[in-house]
Amino acid sequence: MMKKLSDIGRIWLHIPVGLMAAMLFWLSPFAGASFTFIFWRYEKNEDRYLRDQAWKDYAGFLYGMALGGIIWAIVSKFG
Repeated sequence: MMKKLSDIGRIWLHIPVGLMAAMLFWLSPFAGASFTFIFWRYEKNEDRYLRDQAWKDYAGFLYGMALGGIIWAIVSKFG
């Protein structure tokens, strides 16, 4: 059971990173793309050497990006 809780914790830990990427895309598409590329490269490198199942980190990042996109759409429509 503890393994599952740590997996969920890793996902929650990376949601703000995805939100940051979404915010950067809103400010500058180049900055958002650069940040996303660097994050993906970092995680790929970390997984290569630590074999820590980086897909959990990617999942949290993508949840954060999706949440950021939803917030962006709401603000664009009503703001």
